[in-house]
Amino acid sequence: FIVWADPEPKAYFRSGPPDTLTVGSHRVTVTAQDGNGNYASTSTRFDVNDPPTEPTVTLAPDPATTDDTLVATASGSIDPDGTDPVTYLYQWYEDGEVMTDQTTDTLSSADTVAGQTYLIEVTPDDGIGLGPPGTAEITIANRPPSIDSVSITPATGIEVGTRLLCEATGSDPDGGNPTASFKWTNE
Repeated sequence: FIVWADPEPKAYFRSGPPDTLTVGSHRVTVTAQDGNGNYASTSTRFDVNDPPTEPTVTLAPDPATTDDTLVATASGSIDPDGTDPVTYLYQWYEDGEVMTDQTTDTLSSADTVAGQTYLIEVTPDDGIGLGPPGTAEITIANRPPSIDSVSITPATGIEVGTRLLCEATGSDPDGGNPTASFKWTNE
């Protein structure tokens, strides 16, 4: 069955029955006839690929902080055709936004922020086509603040009834502003 797109044979189209195509190599032959017994034929070869299966994806470490480089591990994809090795393509997302420069299985700790959620999408590739992606995600945990210094004034000559002043400074490795609380006890 040929459908002519123009009264003069310039282009024709035929859609094949995709339900009957099996995985593997195929050939289609096209024959054009002009009604006067003249014809021309040509053929072309094409492959039908069965894409690889969805991988199982994990992220480590879990839990993670901004001190940790995230490492994605993908496994379990198979090529149903059995002929092509499966490799993986990686894409990282931060709170749902594509991180365009992050396309490997690792995400440096320098590229993470506490409280943000990071998702890795891993797509299997058998060299002919892509399979369905697998994903994993993790929210970066907040690290505890640190106490940088504590001082008591006066430092010497303290007697009963001496008024003391305790001062402390601290920092938050995740960029927050820590507050301090004081508790005086007798030993």
